[in-house]
Amino acid sequence: MDTPSSHAHEAERHIRLGRYYLAEGMAERALRSFELAVQRNPESFASLYERGRCHWRMGHIEDARRDVNDAIARAPIEAEALALRAEIRLHDGHLEGAIEDAVQATLIEPETVAYRLLKGRVLERLGDITKALLEYEGILAGEPDHAEALLACAELYLRRNDHRR
Repeated sequence: MDTPSSHAHEAERHIRLGRYYLAEGMAERALRSFELAVQRNPESFASLYERGRCHWRMGHIEDARRDVNDAIARAPIEAEALALRAEIRLHDGHLEGAIEDAVQATLIEPETVAYRLLKGRVLERLGDITKALLEYEGILAGEPDHAEALLACAELYLRRNDHRR
């Protein structure tokens, strides 16, 4: 029987399969699965977000931007979608939008280090080295051996000619 519930179930199956393909490096297959998910459930946040994420990984910036914006329109407080849109905006040079999305993502999920690293990168591009350092140092306070945060701090200290740290 062809019901909205069966469409949602089929879409979820395609999403799971697409995630598997994407994790295995089979982006074209993943995209086909996400396309099927969107066809079965076009109003689904997850279908649109995952297709957008796949487009982003494949370098299809316009398609990624469209899908992520559509996903956020359906679920405006999903940190993962806000972080992906921040990445897209950072890529586009839309720094004010990127920082807005990165801040929102870190407010929703402050424990997610990837969002805090993203926020630090956006702050760097905005030229706010002090705030970027504070973000990276905050990560290191909880995870002293976090390689990406350590490297980011070292690069910023060198940029500021601060060799004391």
